[in-house]
Amino acid sequence: MSDIEPPSGIGWTALLTAYCRSVESERPDRIFNDPLGAVFASEATETSMPDAERPRLGPANGDHTTGMWHFYCTYIAMRTPFYDQRLTHAVASGCRQVVLLAAGLDSRAYRLDLPDDTTVFELDQDAVLDYKQRVLDREQAQASCRRVPIAVDLREEWTGPLLAAGFDPKKATVWIVEGLLMYLSDSDCSQLLSTVGSLSAPGSRLVTEYYSRQPQVEDMRSGSKDEQEQASWALAMEQFDTGPTSSPATWLADHRWELTGLTHVAAEIHRWNRPLPPELDQSDIILWLLEGEFKTT
Repeated sequence: MSDIEPPSGIGWTALLTAYCRSVESERPDRIFNDPLGAVFASEATETSMPDAERPRLGPANGDHTTGMWHFYCTYIAMRTPFYDQRLTHAVASGCRQVVLLAAGLDSRAYRLDLPDDTTVFELDQDAVLDYKQRVLDREQAQASCRRVPIAVDLREEWTGPLLAAGFDPKKATVWIVEGLLMYLSDSDCSQLLSTVGSLSAPGSRLVTEYYSRQPQVEDMRSGSKDEQEQASWALAMEQFDTGPTSSPATWLADHRWELTGLTHVAAEIHRWNRPLPPELDQSDIILWLLEGEFKTT
């Protein structure tokens, strides 16, 4: 039995992401490898928290065939290389600051072999970062670059702690905003992007994703009768908001960013020859994956 208690509430979604990345990592045809994903997920299942008090990590039948978990794991697997490739390209182009907003249990500082003069700032709730650090310490995990965790609530003021941790707004930065915007309102997303812009030097990059419309409970066509599986879906759905309500190009341009890359999760699924979950096979709901570059004018 582990004595490292996992985060609860919205922080549990970080564990869902880690679990889904571990599933992809176990495939013989995997498109990335995240060994720490399995460690974070398995640690959470060995705590003293009663099963009835937490959503399930993984399908009840244990073979990943549940429709809901097919959706989750496919979605997370397809967006991960989009972020990975754009992050490594930006770093190769000279960016040496990376900021992960709502970093969760992200392990890119460990698995992407980033140059040692790169600094990765990880911002998230204290409970998430504390769980993460305790597991990393136990595993004696070594990052390839400098990693700076910063415990903040992104709904409150967070620029001060970031600057105090050594962030330099005069240097080009890669901003990774993964799995966050769908939990914010349109106005909150605008404020977030404005704040990011105020801290960005020319040439900075933004990589993020959001839905073309807010998903609803009825969009989960492949549900489950298992109560803990239902709790996993409900945990995310209960926190969802609108996200940005304009198109990616317009949303970025309104905040002095130029759209430099755009695709969507369904297209990535087809690119990797994976079966398309029915939840993503809908004409009126698109999960955009986008990259933008900050401009001075």
